[in-house]
Amino acid sequence: VAFLFALMLSALGAGSDSSPDAATTPDPHWDPGACATCHLLRDGKPQPIAAGAVDALCLKCHDSIHAKAEIHPIARPIDSKNVKIPKDWPLANDRVGCLTCHDVPLHCTPDTERPPYNVQFLRGRQGLDLAKSQWQNFCLNCHQADRYPKFNPHLMLANDNQIDTQRCLFCHTQIPERNQMARSGDNHLRMAQTTLCHSCHQTHKEIFNGPHTDLKAGPNIQAYMRAREIIGLSGQPSDDLLRQIKEQKQNPTLIYLESDGTVVCASCHNPHLQGVFPEDSTLAYRAMRLVGGKVVSPVHNNEFCRFCHHL
Repeated sequence: VAFLFALMLSALGAGSDSSPDAATTPDPHWDPGACATCHLLRDGKPQPIAAGAVDALCLKCHDSIHAKAEIHPIARPIDSKNVKIPKDWPLANDRVGCLTCHDVPLHCTPDTERPPYNVQFLRGRQGLDLAKSQWQNFCLNCHQADRYPKFNPHLMLANDNQIDTQRCLFCHTQIPERNQMARSGDNHLRMAQTTLCHSCHQTHKEIFNGPHTDLKAGPNIQAYMRAREIIGLSGQPSDDLLRQIKEQKQNPTLIYLESDGTVVCASCHNPHLQGVFPEDSTLAYRAMRLVGGKVVSPVHNNEFCRFCHHL
């Protein structure tokens, strides 16, 4: 594939050139009127995009700021012992690129509509409902299952109760101190937390319509969260307590939020296993439990929702 297919839509205008500004434009996918987000228009007609320019163009938006970062890394050499790329899946200079997995022209037709399935226009499995199926099935198009035994980074403790450092380094760039009693403000994650969590938990479903992640908790909600940490779930926080918390600008300490109040996966799910940190450390609050050899988050009912919401 030397070029992305160009969509010829005369309705986009005529007699002028325009160039894309992907970082400041709304999501163009499945929108037949948004070709100019990615394509240069000449006389209203989208021009082909050179194959060598595709990845940089995609990353203008998919940088975890303007849009979610890509789950799969690109531009890495291919491990031919463990990976077999289908012959008709294009590479970028013999390395995995955005077009290797994503068949972009699937959504570049004049009558395109966002479908209820495969909204990521992935190759090879058109029609697969990825909202209900495990994404690992798609990964097996290239990755050989027998070469990749399941790895659970949440199984953090070895039989001798020592930390398995390789599990820590799956998500972090540094191994945390086990005697930490409070958060340091820098968790040394390898990437934005929601992107990191979704790289494994693509099919996560919330109890209520969501998602919660990447929303910001305002001052009133943060005050309510802090009040719940003080009094627990019995009864309701008094107006006086809420007012005092806001006047003192107290923030939640047990329930994690980003510094700007953004809700992330760890706001509800502590990713660490019980026993990694001291029991009375804020980092151990609602830690995951080992039940029957499986790691289980204690957040499995709407009772926990009362820590943030008046229910």
